[in-house]
Amino acid sequence: LEIEHAFSAEIVPFKQAYIERNFHPPVIFRDIRQMATDDKAETAYGAPSEVPGDLDFLIAGFSCVDFSRLNAWNKNLDDVGESGDTFRSILNYAKKHRPAIIILENVLSAPWKVIQSVWEKEEYDYAAAYTKVDTKSFYIPHTRQRGYMICIDKRRLKSAQSSVQKWTTLMKAFERPASCSVDSFLLDEDDPRVHRCREEPAKHGNMDPRASKEVDWTVCQGRHQNYREDQNLGSGRPFTHWIENGSCKVVDYGWQLWVPEQVDRIKDVLDMSFLRNVARGFDSREKVRVWELSQNIDRFQDTTPFGITNCMTPTGTPFLTTRGGPIIGQEAISLQGLPINKMLLTREAQGELQDLAGNAMTTTVVGAAILSALIVGFDALQGQERQTSNTASSNASQIQALDTSHLKSRKITFAAVNPQMSVQQLRKKATDSFRRCYCEGRTQTTTRRILICHKCQHTSCEACAGIPSHDYRALSSQLPNPRIDPQIFANDIRKVLPMRLHLANLDLRNVTSKFESVWAAVNSAERKLFSSTLERSLSEEYRFYASKRSQVWTIYYEAPFSRLELEFSYTAPRWLLFVKPDRKEPVNSKVRQTFKRPVARMVVEGSDLLQGQWQLCLPVSAPTVVTIEGKGNLVPSWESRLGLLDFADTKVWPTLQVRLPKRDSKTLHLGIEGDYELLQDCGTASGCLHKKVSLEKDEPLYLFLEPDRVGDPERDQFVFSTNTRKLNHGETRLTDARLEASWRPSDISGPKTINCDVYGRWVDCGATMSPFKDTVSATYAVPGSDMTVDLVTGMSTIHDGNGSAGTNCAESTRAILSCRAPISFEEITSWREGRWYLVDETNERQVFTSLTWLTERIRDLQGFSGDWRRLNLTGSHGRCQTCAPDRPQLLWAWKKDKIVPYEEPESAFKFEDMIKGRPSPFVVQVRIGNGLDGRIIIGLNIPTLAHRALAKLPDLETHKGVQLSWRLDTQYAWPVKVSLRKFSLGHNKNDPEASHKFEFNGHNLGVLRKEQQRSLQWMLNQEDDAAPAFYEQEIEEACIPHLGWRAEVRARRPRQIRGGILADEVGYGKTLTTLALIDAQQGKANTTANVPRVGAIPLKATLIIVPRTLVKQWEGQIRKFLGRKYVVLVISNSPQMENKTVADFQAADIIISVWSVFSSSSYLTTLQELACLPEAPDGHGLGRPFDAWLTFATRNAAQHVEEMKSQQSLTDFGKVMAQRLVAAREDTTLQAHVASKRLRGEEYFQERQKAEAAKSSKKDSPKTSGFASSTKLKRLQLQGAKSIGQVKGLAFQMFHFNRLVVDEYTYVDEKEYALLTSVSASNRWILSGTPPLEDFADVKLIAGFLGAHLGIDDDARGVLKGRNIRAIRHERTAAEQFQSYVQDHSPAWHQHRQSHAQSFLDQFARQNTAEIDEIKCVQTFVANQLPAAEYALYIELQQQLMAQDMKMRKSGHSKVENDRSARLNELLDLSKTPEEALLKRCSHFRLDGNDSEGQENAAGVCDVILNLRKRQYSQTCKDLAKSLRHAVWLKQHCDSPTNAKKPVMDEHFAKWKGNVRNHAYGDPDTTKTLVRLIASAEAEYSDSHEDEFYSEKVSVVTGTKDKTATEGKTARKGKTAIKDKRSKKDDDDDDGEPVGVTSEEVKPNKFDKNDFAGKVRALRVLVVHLRGLSSELVARQRALRLFQSCRRVQRWQTDFKQGKSSRSPQCDWCSREVLESSQLSVLGVCGHFVCSPCFESLRGDTCGAKKCTAAAEGYGVIAASELGAEASQDCKGYHWGKKIEAICRLIKHQVPAEDQVLLFVQFNSLMEIMEKALDDQGISNWAITEAISNNKKSGGADLIDDFQSNASETRKKVLLLNPGNVSAAGANLTNANHVIFVSPLLTSNQHEYDASLTQSIGRARRYGQLKTVYVYRFVSLKTIDVDIVQQRSLGKCLVKTKDDQLVLKARSELTEDERNQKWSCGFKLNAKGYSDLD
Repeated sequence: LEIEHAFSAEIVPFKQAYIERNFHPPVIFRDIRQMATDDKAETAYGAPSEVPGDLDFLIAGFSCVDFSRLNAWNKNLDDVGESGDTFRSILNYAKKHRPAIIILENVLSAPWKVIQSVWEKEEYDYAAAYTKVDTKSFYIPHTRQRGYMICIDKRRLKSAQSSVQKWTTLMKAFERPASCSVDSFLLDEDDPRVHRCREEPAKHGNMDPRASKEVDWTVCQGRHQNYREDQNLGSGRPFTHWIENGSCKVVDYGWQLWVPEQVDRIKDVLDMSFLRNVARGFDSREKVRVWELSQNIDRFQDTTPFGITNCMTPTGTPFLTTRGGPIIGQEAISLQGLPINKMLLTREAQGELQDLAGNAMTTTVVGAAILSALIVGFDALQGQERQTSNTASSNASQIQALDTSHLKSRKITFAAVNPQMSVQQLRKKATDSFRRCYCEGRTQTTTRRILICHKCQHTSCEACAGIPSHDYRALSSQLPNPRIDPQIFANDIRKVLPMRLHLANLDLRNVTSKFESVWAAVNSAERKLFSSTLERSLSEEYRFYASKRSQVWTIYYEAPFSRLELEFSYTAPRWLLFVKPDRKEPVNSKVRQTFKRPVARMVVEGSDLLQGQWQLCLPVSAPTVVTIEGKGNLVPSWESRLGLLDFADTKVWPTLQVRLPKRDSKTLHLGIEGDYELLQDCGTASGCLHKKVSLEKDEPLYLFLEPDRVGDPERDQFVFSTNTRKLNHGETRLTDARLEASWRPSDISGPKTINCDVYGRWVDCGATMSPFKDTVSATYAVPGSDMTVDLVTGMSTIHDGNGSAGTNCAESTRAILSCRAPISFEEITSWREGRWYLVDETNERQVFTSLTWLTERIRDLQGFSGDWRRLNLTGSHGRCQTCAPDRPQLLWAWKKDKIVPYEEPESAFKFEDMIKGRPSPFVVQVRIGNGLDGRIIIGLNIPTLAHRALAKLPDLETHKGVQLSWRLDTQYAWPVKVSLRKFSLGHNKNDPEASHKFEFNGHNLGVLRKEQQRSLQWMLNQEDDAAPAFYEQEIEEACIPHLGWRAEVRARRPRQIRGGILADEVGYGKTLTTLALIDAQQGKANTTANVPRVGAIPLKATLIIVPRTLVKQWEGQIRKFLGRKYVVLVISNSPQMENKTVADFQAADIIISVWSVFSSSSYLTTLQELACLPEAPDGHGLGRPFDAWLTFATRNAAQHVEEMKSQQSLTDFGKVMAQRLVAAREDTTLQAHVASKRLRGEEYFQERQKAEAAKSSKKDSPKTSGFASSTKLKRLQLQGAKSIGQVKGLAFQMFHFNRLVVDEYTYVDEKEYALLTSVSASNRWILSGTPPLEDFADVKLIAGFLGAHLGIDDDARGVLKGRNIRAIRHERTAAEQFQSYVQDHSPAWHQHRQSHAQSFLDQFARQNTAEIDEIKCVQTFVANQLPAAEYALYIELQQQLMAQDMKMRKSGHSKVENDRSARLNELLDLSKTPEEALLKRCSHFRLDGNDSEGQENAAGVCDVILNLRKRQYSQTCKDLAKSLRHAVWLKQHCDSPTNAKKPVMDEHFAKWKGNVRNHAYGDPDTTKTLVRLIASAEAEYSDSHEDEFYSEKVSVVTGTKDKTATEGKTARKGKTAIKDKRSKKDDDDDDGEPVGVTSEEVKPNKFDKNDFAGKVRALRVLVVHLRGLSSELVARQRALRLFQSCRRVQRWQTDFKQGKSSRSPQCDWCSREVLESSQLSVLGVCGHFVCSPCFESLRGDTCGAKKCTAAAEGYGVIAASELGAEASQDCKGYHWGKKIEAICRLIKHQVPAEDQVLLFVQFNSLMEIMEKALDDQGISNWAITEAISNNKKSGGADLIDDFQSNASETRKKVLLLNPGNVSAAGANLTNANHVIFVSPLLTSNQHEYDASLTQSIGRARRYGQLKTVYVYRFVSLKTIDVDIVQQRSLGKCLVKTKDDQLVLKARSELTEDERNQKWSCGFKLNAKGYSDLD
């Protein structure tokens, strides 16, 4: 059959792109709904296209969202919803176009009978039938139940009704149960695609974006408690080891970044699923199980058969247990039957791929449906003659081979190319490049320290190590030489080994004749099977396939029937021969089981890798018995250690003695006899690794459980082996012997006899291995090095040694490699002999991977070194519409009060048509010839790459100066992740000095310093007319990744740019250097002003844009150094701008303006009027819409300015402008339709309702532009102006300035940047000592301001920071978003672009360090030891924040009021983040700055906190008591009579009480309280309690009580009632909506007497409330206990210090008194005391107090000695906090009276407190608070000026500034010489931290400072202060020296005493600057 793919329809952009790349349909429509109603519909490109109607076959999967069982709010087919709408659209399409056969797919729960009845209506006249299917019945191990329906047009087929019934029968006939296990469809754990996902989840928003959401899981927690109790799982968390404080640790091979990011519910599901399977008898970590984490534990029972996975859903989270991480998106798609190695993916996130897989049809199922439909409905297709147009189905024989006559032929050498390298050298390189940790993958080498287990030799990096615990030691001492890059060994081994091998003389008959007795022991059937299978593989040719690194190196050679592996391990290299069973053999056949093991081996001997004694493994099974006897003292079993209650008392022997019968000991030569030590902490399945105790240095032997990954656990066996490493799917472990499956370690005493099987007998054979010798030489041909290309628009001429050939660009593909070699059918199985085939991207991996043996020797083309080659660009300019068609024009429309772009339909249509037909850069042709004579030709179309590159250069109007070059890299290795070099700035220390003096009226006003003169000379050079041009460039690339080829064309264009970035460090004197530039160039400026400018008024002035706080500073510098030499115009606010005339601007030499003028609404109005446009977009409309508006505005403004110049009457012209403004408001281009976007759920419903309402409305009044309605020219004052010089109400865009200077560019926002960039100037300068240089986008913005184009936008992951990626994606149209997924750039492309950006900085940016060594600067860290009470308060806050995993944010408070969330919400009302709250607490102790009674000092605040904790605890008990009375009443009345037809009874309340009794809440005191409250509620029960919670309903009409109303409806109206948090994917009844629980005074209505179901529902939800209150009570109890314990220890130590007797605290674990504080600790999670002996005995476990399950590890352990003792003075009088008081003392007593201080306080609330403290201490100050800084008039400039210049008695001593605010930037405050930082700076990244610190210190330490500068950085010890300082100091440590000074030192410089100092508290900043736990 010839099949034409007519179209696809998909609305989601990334799915459209996936379809486009992988299946190439002629057209992809966006919306099926549009196709059903219109003759044309919008495509993915935004173009209108004819809807094909003449179809034979329509296959459609309509939306399932409203039918899915995962949706708790299902809808019917007739409801308004996405499912019903898409189904009706299919109906309408079928009614209109009548396709002969239709296949429909949807979820099993769809209303199939209703759907069938609809199709069978006379209106549609189709015969329909449906069947229900399961994917695992169709070849694939995937439980996916779906419904499929066939519809056949009765008008085309009379027998349609019987045919559809036959179809259902055929579907059953096509069924075949899955025979391959799920891991056959998955990638290896170290596959680069998996490894990339493993390393990136935390960095790029994680695999599941929902994972990081902060949710309350109280409802699920109750279900989890019940499940644990029902299943006797205990309370352990052995899989994730997570605790409520946020710490989490998984097994070392697991995904260390992904699991901790998941919500608590998911982590608990992981632990319970693991424990559940342990109870079932197996270790999930060694068995392939797929856990669906989106489901609750009681919903997902994990009962699917081994080897089968559950259903892949769009929003699911499938977790692979053997991986310790999720199934990635590619694998999920693979489980739908799509070949994983043929999928073309670009930049799709894993969540998107999961969505794609979850919505896809399974290929085997839909394929069966199509085949069945063709069989039964073929007659309906008869007579439908049509011309097919799909190129994909064209005959392969039509492909014409590329011309290769110009290529020069060479012979291919398959032998070793570097045979000189010795085996010893190779072994060393292999060992030095082994993978030492799972996080390294196949290609990476970690920089972290490597640890090795002393007992089992397992290695791991220090970050991944921990689970299992092992007995780790540093490996460094055992590795004297540094490790090497794995690629080095991979390259070397390929050069040493031949690419083709031959194994000869492996004669089975000869071997068996020598060992007849051994061979005779094999039964005849097995002998026949072994012989026949082995003989197929004898004398085969083996071809190099791949090399792979893991814990060992393995090199693979493939042959049709066998495989060779060369393994480099810690022992001698060895070869292994594996036989491949026939493909038709079943998975579990005897043949496959036999040949899992190698059949031959050879250990390399001597210096030749191919030499050694080969041995053959005869399939002999030698059964024997072993005697195993336990020794030593019994220890808890693995199950017992995990906390499983049913195994609590099980024990095993720590040592096993293994003995063989004497006869077998001599004959089998096994060496397994001996004692085996149990290594419970060393991993392997079920924690049962035993190591043979041996004094010899032989390779260690182990006894352990070797599970079959997908087999029955009861059949798993213990094995003896020297290898314990974790294996991937398909790998086989060589074992010495296997014990019978029934044996497991136990506590049985005495010897036990166990059957043991020793399989295989290795015997010597005469096999030899040598390089394969072919009878016919293979050849390849490449072009000569003289190949050149001439390029014109749409044409090219290629010159080589054979002359030249001219072609159009579509035919310009030139062969660059031709190869003739013996390519076998086995390597490319799907192609026929004798035909040419095109290798497209979907086949590249398969073809080039299988031909590695060939391409490895030919891919490095001789003569192509990778250098750039010139492309000759000739002819006139013109964009090639074949290769780079014009992109569609963008139009704008309003949607939801936002203006959005969309493609103009007609141009989009043309673009789509052209883009699909453009030539491919690479063409790969393959032919399998007769007699294995294969051909490969690879062609490269250089012109098409060149045309594409040229098209990316913006505004390219001519080819003048354009340079084109190309190159081909034939050794490109695609790295796992992009590694980009950080940007750097050059200096001009070696530049000449400019000679310049400031002179006015003959007076010398000053000279520049030498370093400033060098900067000035550089600036002069930059403004010179002869300054070198900058070359803008674009790179267009094409890759064949699996061959290692990468071709690129570079288009370069010169751009004359005058100006640059003066980034001299703070204090260098950038202001003065700039004034010198103005002074030196003023003559040139005067001349330039006389040059006419089209569209602008030329000025001589330099426009300087500054922050409001720097206006006076610039004015002062101008007066000081330029006198009155120049006319200076200052514009400080909008009114001043409005009053200036054009003449004022023309007269000025220097114009100073503040940023706020640009961003003011009045300025935008002026610009709007000048351009005659509607108002500019504002608010969220900034960005692309504003830029587009501004582009029109500047263009129009230029036209209108030009008109103004020639107007005789400007008054009349003003009227014309007003009329134009009115006309602009009627512009219909802003009212075009908006492309539809997929909406879901309620949003979809609302949009649909609006659409229907619009249709029915008689008057359709769509929103127009949304701009202001006023048409008067409010700002632009033309009336009355006699000349253009008198015009007022100006915009800077009217002028062309001589120079534009932006000071403190770093602080310019998005809107100001756009407006500043649109100002015209001859020279453009940025002044910033700390310009933003985090990523390419930052540099691109800088370049854009200067007028340079650095390159197109690209939002690839790992290249740009998050906010820049979001900005790019947010502003794309749907079509642009689709196109962004079509192609992904290589890491080399990004690296080249990064280098290009660096070259821009090298040319246009200079940063010089101020040579101010003469200005002495003393920097000091001031240690602040918090007093006892303050430290207790800090710990109290820290523990609560850590318990929330530092995730609490002001914008996302917890939904449940518990101890932690209520306290945090109270504190975070004045803090944006927990880190901010902690930093404040390090400085100040009061609650929210409250000065109320009792809070005069920290001790008083402690008492307040203690009382608050008690009140909170008491109130929670009261709430519980009330809720329990309610619950008891409901329980007494909710159970229906037992004789009822449908008895209704509650289980939840009883289960909750059982949880309480069984200590489910893990706190003994809480359990006692709850038990007491329950007993009290039950004892106090009374029927009258009903009136406490319910009331009669009063009728509104009659005023009488209404007893008929149900209780639930009213109860749900309570505003604070507990709401149902159930997600759509979980419809379990246990999550019902709350009924009858409310904190409102209005009581719900009483129940009807027999409404038992309603009462049960109410009680169920009330139990949820009780669980929340119980958890809250635990938190309150622990908070109270913690604070009491801390305070008690402090008072105890205080009494001891003062010589008072005081009762010592008791250890809550052992009840002994602790006499020394050094022996006591407090557990931060629960507040219990623990003595050192007890803690050491249970280190790393939970709290040892009876029935307490709180964590007792890490930061949660507080040493009593750290809590300190209280000083009497700290408890008396009023205090501000020790740090604040220390700062005040420093200023008051240590800073000289004549000196001034800059005090930097980052947080506004803390600044206000600091201001009060200074006032209180009589220290005069100005504080630039947030309110003052935001003041539009001054912004604090007046206060800063007063601080600088006031020399009177009213002069202020201190200026308080925010280091992250623009108020602190740029100011010259050399009058101050003391700089104090109250706290370390909290920033989102290192660049911001460094910049803020530099800017702050630079305010005082700069030229002009005449005193020593003192910098004080206050740090509170053992707090977050220390952690921030250390981590922002790039790993240095804060230590106290012998003279008690606090200093930063590198770790390598620390002494032993300094290493033992612990001043930090365990926070680790993540990428956002927020903290994680270390």
